Amino acid sequence: MTYYLEIYESGSFDDVLVSYQSETPFGAISRGDLLSLMLEGYAPNYVLEVVQIEHFIFGSVPHHKMMVYTRKHENLREVRQKLIEQV
Repeated sequence: MTYYLEIYESGSFDDVLVSYQSETPFGAISRGDLLSLMLEGYAPNYVLEVVQIEHFIFGSVPHHKMMVYTRKHENLREVRQKLIEQV
């Protein structure tokens, strides 16, 4: 099986920010998770919160695509502090 992971731009269901392909499954990603990305052309600590995940299974030889929809956070420290306060 081939696995795909697509992370979408903040607020978009069409614009893929980054994608990966693997022969082994990706780790679990859940709604509310924070993704700290270090991508060329983006500010350091570009932080996205997962707001929705969609799975797409296709092909005669199975393929699994996980599409991760996000929203952007400007201040990682503030987001982490809110998470700590919820515990």
